[in-house]
Amino acid sequence: MEYETSDLYFASLLLALGYKLVSLRNINKRRIGFKFIYSEDQDDPDTIYDQYYENNIKVDAKTYTSAIKEIKTRLYNYSSTNLSHK
Repeated sequence: MEYETSDLYFASLLLALGYKLVSLRNINKRRIGFKFIYSEDQDDPDTIYDQYYENNIKVDAKTYTSAIKEIKTRLYNYSSTNLSHK
């Protein structure tokens, strides 16, 4: 199954929880979409989204920090690649 978000910190949470980031895409000039795939045995990302915004989810701080760094690196590499082709 697939899920997409443009929220960098929510995308980082999904990555920290083991969801697989498969691609990034331009939504518009200012927004990038982070596309994830997940299996049936993982929670629906919409449920996690609700828990995230209700401040009702726990994740290891180091794992989350590493996920933020990884997302930012992927975003930088994506932006650099796409800007150089324009």
